Amino acid sequence: MLGRWREIVPHLDEFQSYLATQVPRLSIEPLNDREWTYARYRQACADGVFDRQGVYFILAPDQTLEYIGVATGIFHDRIWSHDEWVNRRWTDGIALNDDYRFLAPSLELFLISRLVTRCNHCFTRFREDSHE
Repeated sequence: MLGRWREIVPHLDEFQSYLATQVPRLSIEPLNDREWTYARYRQACADGVFDRQGVYFILAPDQTLEYIGVATGIFHDRIWSHDEWVNRRWTDGIALNDDYRFLAPSLELFLISRLVTRCNHCFTRFREDSHE
């Protein structure tokens, strides 16, 4: 899985370096795969995979990062709302517990400002390459 996260991880590590040492390590985990069977999806729901909040990534079948989003409620309420305009194969996320959920919008902005995505339009003016 590191393959599809390869461009994200260095920026996630940089973001982590700005945080206090007591903040738990931020890590990416799979949330959904379009090739899952319905039974596999139902199992993920039962396991509570979608019942957390944080930052999520939508990746295309060729592993291109399509979109970075934030779920301040729960992932399940956010990740399905993009299917009409994004080419999604995988949805992966960084779940944040309640004590650190306030970091989610900052992490989203940070990653959008450093990564090029096809479908993010907000915050792209903060990209490092947009000032050249």
